[in-house]
Amino acid sequence: GGGGGGYIVVGTAHILPDEPEPTSGRILVFELQEGSLELRHEAAVRGAVYSLAELSSGLLLAGVNNKLQLFEWEAGAPRLALRAEHCGHILVLYVQARADFILVGDLMKSITLLQW
Repeated sequence: GGGGGGYIVVGTAHILPDEPEPTSGRILVFELQEGSLELRHEAAVRGAVYSLAELSSGLLLAGVNNKLQLFEWEAGAPRLALRAEHCGHILVLYVQARADFILVGDLMKSITLLQW
């Protein structure tokens, strides 16, 4: 990101005892400035955020329950905007990106290779 020391992105989940799987969570975007973290944006998601990876500058991949979601960082706003999602997984536990290739590790369905 511009204007600071970079960003740290954290995925969360709201765990409720009566739910078998979390139905809500958040993606928190912190900016690192002079040794401290400042919350820049909070995006609500429908599920637990199990994994995060940067696809390219300004693009963030998030494994949210059974979906892989692609967000774009809009610095002028500043906010994360959902741009695309890939469904059909059981539980997205692992995401890794190289160039425009995306490797998705699923709880039950092994791995999936996607291209952006």
